[in-house]
Amino acid sequence: MRQHKNGRLIHVSLCVSPVHDERGTIIGASKIARDITQQKQMERHAAVLARAAEHRTRNILANVSATVELSQADSPEGLKAAIRGRIQALANVHALFVESRWIGAELTKLVAQELAPYQTESERVLIEGRQVILNPTVAQALAVTTHELATNAAKYGALSVPRGVVQVVWSQTPDGEIAIRWAERDGPSVSPPTRQGFGTRAMGMLIKEAGGTIAFEWRKDGLRCTVTVPKPQV
Repeated sequence: MRQHKNGRLIHVSLCVSPVHDERGTIIGASKIARDITQQKQMERHAAVLARAAEHRTRNILANVSATVELSQADSPEGLKAAIRGRIQALANVHALFVESRWIGAELTKLVAQELAPYQTESERVLIEGRQVILNPTVAQALAVTTHELATNAAKYGALSVPRGVVQVVWSQTPDGEIAIRWAERDGPSVSPPTRQGFGTRAMGMLIKEAGGTIAFEWRKDGLRCTVTVPKPQV
């Protein structure tokens, strides 16, 4: 480290060479100092990125592992389809992380991309809520949850019939949390399941690990689901 003439400290690379007279005797030394402050800053930045990438990779693999563990179906093809869909939901939300430089995912985009396959000109999917940036942990849990709800609606609920509608609305609670409400209407009559399915268990576990809560209402006019997640940090 050396002090620049303007007073700031800088990183330097020194090159010192002997100076000889005509008889070969060393009579002095020549020193060249090269400012490498920017290079050092880039090295520190690269190290930070490497640590962040390692953390994200571990997080991704943990989510994929949980997805596989919680997936079950009546046939090998059904199992593969379930796992594929859940991993695709994680891939979709990670694309949103890249857009925000890993700050998180915007809630409107997250919900819209999971429900895009079911959106038509007749507006079968209604989304309403202010802009909210969810941190990566919460966003991943909510992405898989939205995927599960949409898949269930397409198989058994409002999205399984031509006129069925799904509405997703969110608002901030008095204590700052975000409450997301999923409501289906104009679909088949639904009733509470006799046992908790793997999709329901997966949603419950992921939302709980993200610090939130999830509740279901099986009503004659359609499923209602309320998910509460922690207050956004940004």
